[in-house]
Amino acid sequence: MNIRQLQVTFLSDHDRLLARINTQDGAQLRFWLTRRLVQRLWPGLVQVTETITLGNPSTGRPSAAVVGDARGMMTEMARESALSQADFSTPFEGEATSLPLGEEPLLITRVDLIPQAGGQLRLALRQDETRGLEINMSDQLMHAFCTLIQKEVEKAGWGFKLDWADEAPAAGASRSLN
Repeated sequence: MNIRQLQVTFLSDHDRLLARINTQDGAQLRFWLTRRLVQRLWPGLVQVTETITLGNPSTGRPSAAVVGDARGMMTEMARESALSQADFSTPFEGEATSLPLGEEPLLITRVDLIPQAGGQLRLALRQDETRGLEINMSDQLMHAFCTLIQKEVEKAGWGFKLDWADEAPAAGASRSLN
């Protein structure tokens, strides 16, 4: 799937974030992210971003050569570089030629974060055992997605802030939460 546009919006009536992805072929994928899921997902996103930026995705561990404050600075530089290439000004096109996941957005209950070779992240989002989607994200798309989530959580007033300096537990090659 080639992603053309990505949007994350807080919908107060549902008290959830609605993520919509427009693909190059005109399809639109929609899914909900709840407060609880976002709160649990964020530390994993921070850790996987650091792993991809600084480390070896095959082991899932940041490089031992990069220590302390240098880790944060290098990750911040990579984030700034990726975001400088992102287009946040083009309006999201709400109309789609097809809705492969159906009219109603998937309510995501499980996320797998899987670092890939070449600085990519596979984001596997599941509603249940039979319904879900997988997205391969470039460094630029991953940082843009995280930035959109951060901004919408701030608007939501959920009582927590998503910070890039959040401590994340040690991880193996991939990380799951549900």
